[in-house]
Amino acid sequence: MAAETVDLMVRQMRVESTGVLSLRLERPDGAAVDHWTPGAHLDLHLGGGHIRQYSLCGDPDDKTGYRVAVLHEKAGRGGSRRVHEIIRPGDVVTDCSGVDQEPWQ
Repeated sequence: MAAETVDLMVRQMRVESTGVLSLRLERPDGAAVDHWTPGAHLDLHLGGGHIRQYSLCGDPDDKTGYRVAVLHEKAGRGGSRRVHEIIRPGDVVTDCSGVDQEPWQ
């Protein structure tokens, strides 16, 4: 059975430090987001064939949206470049996994 996909709108982008942007992601319909715990992450379709996992950060009790932080990896495969240079507030990305509560190993 395929995982449910959920569209998430980039509501805000914020410079957190040199080379790091955070994205505030919300459901376009204003619905609450799934509960998460520290260590959880999303599998985001960023467009252009890029699917990347990002750890959730921020307040797990905030049901209005998620926040992820993305380091610009200049020598990477293109996902972080897409976030830093192409994706903008108002764009929609797709979460293809639902919140994965398992911490990265």
